Amino acid sequence: MASDNAAIAAANAKIKEQNCKAAQTNLSTLQLNGRIRMPGSTALATDAQRNELIRQAQKDVQTWCSK
Repeated sequence: MASDNAAIAAANAKIKEQNCKAAQTNLSTLQLNGRIRMPGSTALATDAQRNELIRQAQKDVQTWCSK
């Protein structure tokens, strides 16, 4: 049982690390690129939409990258 729990904890830690890296990459992309296409669309995001995407990406970084 203890080894199963350790394996699960290790797998969860790896997933969290992957999610953290993805969130950081997403945030960086949103911050560095002035022209962002809305997900699932060919339309460019307005400034308000881009700011909301950045806010959500910052929240994702806090969620996945906190210790």
